[in-house]
Amino acid sequence: MARFRVALARRIIYSFIPLFILMAIAEVSIRLWLHGCGSHVLHPQYFPRLTNPAYLRHPWFSQEFLDASFRQPGGWFTPAGTTLVLPYDYQDKFFTIRGGYRETTGFPIDHHGAKQLILCFGGSTTYCSEVPDALTWPSQWQSLLQKNARTRAWQVINAGASSVNSKQEVERLRFELASGCRPYLCVFLNGTNDTVQGVFYNNPEGVIFESERRQSPGVLMRFAGHSALFNSLRRILKREAEPVHFQDKEYIRRLAERTAAIYESNMREAHRLCANAGCHFAVFLQPALFTIRSRALSDHEKAIADQWPMAIRLSYEAAYPLLQKCIHRLQKDGIEAHDLSDLFSQAAAPIFLDYCHVESDGNRLLAEAIDRHCQAFVEKKEATAKNHESLSCDYVICPK
Repeated sequence: MARFRVALARRIIYSFIPLFILMAIAEVSIRLWLHGCGSHVLHPQYFPRLTNPAYLRHPWFSQEFLDASFRQPGGWFTPAGTTLVLPYDYQDKFFTIRGGYRETTGFPIDHHGAKQLILCFGGSTTYCSEVPDALTWPSQWQSLLQKNARTRAWQVINAGASSVNSKQEVERLRFELASGCRPYLCVFLNGTNDTVQGVFYNNPEGVIFESERRQSPGVLMRFAGHSALFNSLRRILKREAEPVHFQDKEYIRRLAERTAAIYESNMREAHRLCANAGCHFAVFLQPALFTIRSRALSDHEKAIADQWPMAIRLSYEAAYPLLQKCIHRLQKDGIEAHDLSDLFSQAAAPIFLDYCHVESDGNRLLAEAIDRHCQAFVEKKEATAKNHESLSCDYVICPK
């Protein structure tokens, strides 16, 4: 019996040796090819973006920038006992992250007068890793504010972070206020991550990335993430299987209702926190590929849509009409809330890099829309400027 077991073990080992050799050859070959292309980035979305017409039409775009965009910020940190997501400090010629904030350009470094701080909260579409520092929507909004004599003292701070939803945004707001910051205005741009977390991932009460997985990924996934072969296969097989729960339309409807209820509750809590701290509040329901309503999708947009599971589109179709109703209810209660979900219908040229991330022109549309809606705060600022105390936001302690 012992001899049989030894023989069986040998056969199994010998049968796997050719497979291991083939996988090693494939891994080395792909890495050599990547090296020949001048890149060491293994992310499955790298090459689709390298050839995306939304990028190729811009003179600022380069392979060097794309390498940097997938390399930065070198990791995200979740403090123990929280769902906060903070980027590590990082700097290169395209990206600057200090103290948990993506740098916003355009505010005069020689400004010595009183500043009115604006804190921008949101997910990856506010953090904007798809563009250099100067082309995020907070930076482009800062440029617009500098053109208006009455808003030149308004400094925009980008507190966006990858993956966060409205629950985490409220937690970040509490963290900022508890740290001593008293901004003039807090702006929230959200909707997508609540939709994806709540409906697609089937957990409206949760967050997209649990802190344990973010800080301590499994050994197998840690290895796979550094494998050229694994990531190439992910890129080829990028259409995931549809989640099983999408077979039940009634269940999806209930998921969407829970998602919208939690979203509205979070935004009302954010408004309450701002009011108690003496600062203004505004929330904007963000646009995406699947929220375009005023026109048909272009060929470029259809091609982007086809790269993603149908369940993503169905999640938007289920949740966004309810999120729009949340925005309308907030408006009726005198809260600054605006529906920008159809904003990208205005885009004539390709702007989409995936179903929710855009390049610099998409960010410009966001900046212009937010600036237009926030002009009412100009008068509020002038009426309350004498009683408003603005503090620096250099207090976030990000781990080294």
